[in-house]
Amino acid sequence: LIFRINGSPLYRAAIPGLISVGFYIILEKYLTAKDDYVDHPYGIGVLVTSVSFLVVFRANYGYQRYWEACGSVHHLMSKWLDAVTHTGVFHMQQSHYNHIKPPSFFDNHDLNEFNLRRDRERERDSVMPCRREAKSMVRRRSVAKSISVVAKPSFDQNSLNEDHEELFREADKATIHDDQYLLGKGKMDGGWGDLFNDGRGTHSNRHAPETWNQDNKGFASEAGGRTPSLFLQELTHLASLLVAVAFSTLRSDIENTEAPLDLYKAGDPWPEVDPDQMKKGTAAGIRDCLYYLGGFDRTLAMRVAHNASRPLPVIGGVSANEIAFLQRAKGPSAKVNLAWHWLSEFIMREHLAGSLGNIGP
Repeated sequence: LIFRINGSPLYRAAIPGLISVGFYIILEKYLTAKDDYVDHPYGIGVLVTSVSFLVVFRANYGYQRYWEACGSVHHLMSKWLDAVTHTGVFHMQQSHYNHIKPPSFFDNHDLNEFNLRRDRERERDSVMPCRREAKSMVRRRSVAKSISVVAKPSFDQNSLNEDHEELFREADKATIHDDQYLLGKGKMDGGWGDLFNDGRGTHSNRHAPETWNQDNKGFASEAGGRTPSLFLQELTHLASLLVAVAFSTLRSDIENTEAPLDLYKAGDPWPEVDPDQMKKGTAAGIRDCLYYLGGFDRTLAMRVAHNASRPLPVIGGVSANEIAFLQRAKGPSAKVNLAWHWLSEFIMREHLAGSLGNIGP
């Protein structure tokens, strides 16, 4: 970051700082008066205090505006995510899925009589006879029980003891077969394999969980033999389109210029955090750096080219009709509200038809 020019306040302040130093040298050499108040501590104190106040006030105000914008974006994302997630959850309660729903605690209240437990692990399975084995278990558990796939463990992978890996599997089996625990083997396909009684799931084969999303098609994966619910596919696409349109209007506030949307390809890596490094050949060049050093912002043409080279991906892509109607909507608010209308209308229409189950509005 020290050697990066574009976006760095250090380099942007370099030229104004050098100009100021040049003016000071000229004044000091040619226009120095006998009573030089700049050399007096009171004069310097007034100058330093006023400049420091202005710099701190401006920087603080800039940070406040930045974090307010970030907070607003995260807020709108969280609200839309809540709406879509709850719609998907309500959809799973419709009558078409009654035969694949897990047993209800309400319907099996009598089981509370038998002092059963719902712990996923037994404490006694993690007790090691000696301190050395306990330390080794902690290291291997950090990989086996990690919520993220660990590509490079913090210890030598070759030193893994197969007995310990087998121990985790055996401990799970022991808990399942323990009469004191109300646990089952579970279904790695979410129960979708029983939807049409043919054993075919959506993202993976129920008998081979390692086939999860093997075809890299995301929500349209056929790795298990069948694509997901059409309702969930449409819901996901409309929600993704809404977010893409909203973000596109936030960054591209120039009317009648390119604000492209792209097809999201499942399995692709996450985009770069630094937008200047998203695609080869679009990084900030010498011209951009000179503009930045001179204190100039991007020109209109530069901003349009910058946005056009970084399209926002949409799950499922964008149809010609969707683009046509988005182009007809005039202004950022109209475009976002049009996309929000499509999502809201879809949810309400399906709710009235029964796709969200017997749940009140």
